[in-house]
Amino acid sequence: MDFTNLKRDVSAVAKEKDLDIAIVKEAIEYALVAASKKNLSHYNDARAELNMETGELHLLVKKIVVDEPQNDRTEVSRRDARKILKDPHIGMGDVVEIPIEPAAFGRIAAQSARQIVMQRIRDAERKKTQDEFSKRINQVVTGTVQRFERRDVIMNIGRAEGIMPIYEQPAGGHFKHNDRLKVLILDVRETPKGPQIVLSRRSPNLVVKLFESEVPEIADGTVKIIGVAREAGVRTKIAVVSSSSDV
Repeated sequence: MDFTNLKRDVSAVAKEKDLDIAIVKEAIEYALVAASKKNLSHYNDARAELNMETGELHLLVKKIVVDEPQNDRTEVSRRDARKILKDPHIGMGDVVEIPIEPAAFGRIAAQSARQIVMQRIRDAERKKTQDEFSKRINQVVTGTVQRFERRDVIMNIGRAEGIMPIYEQPAGGHFKHNDRLKVLILDVRETPKGPQIVLSRRSPNLVVKLFESEVPEIADGTVKIIGVAREAGVRTKIAVVSSSSDV
C-alpha cells in the first residue's frame, strides 16, 4: 500500500473487502507503530494517526519539553514544540507528541508495514466471517458446489466457502460441479486457516427448517413438528401436532 495515497487506499480496501473503514484505518495505524518499533527502537510510546480528511499519516512520539534538548529522540525545545503543535501554552516539563513523517522510515520499514496491514486485514475478514456465520448456525442457505476434496464437498455460500463432510451427506448422494443445494449451517469452527463453516444435507434439522419455510401453518406455529425420523437420501418421517381443530 502506497503511503502517499492512503486516503484513497483505505476507502478502496474497505469497499473491496467489505470492511468498515475504521478497521482498515486501525490496521494501517497499528502497522506503522509495529514497523516503527522494529526499525526505530529508540522511540518510546509511539502511536500512529491517520487523518481521513487530509490523508496525512503521522507517527507520533512522546518527548519532554526542555529549554535546550540534550537528546533529540526524547526531548524537544519549548520553542519547537509550540511551533510544531501550534500551542503557545506548552510549558517546560510538559510531555508532548511530536509527529515524524513516515517517509523517513525507509524502504524496509515501509515493506514491513505493508505486510502487517495485509495480515491485519485478513484477520479482520476472518473475524467478520466467523461472527456472521456463527449467528446463522441452524439456518438453511443455498450454496453452489465448487470442488471436491477427497470425499468432502466444498461449496460457495456467498461471502464464504463451506464444507459438507462425507458424514453430513445423504446416503448415495452424488453431486456435480455447480450443483445448487439447500444446506444447513451446522457449525462454524475456528481453524489456523480461518473459520470453517460446516454444512449438512443429513441433519434432521434441515427437514424442519425446510418445512418451516414452505408450510405456512408450521411457520406461524399452528402446526408443530415434534419429531423427525430421517434416513438421509432414502426416507423421512415427521410427527406433527396442532391445537387447532381446523387443521
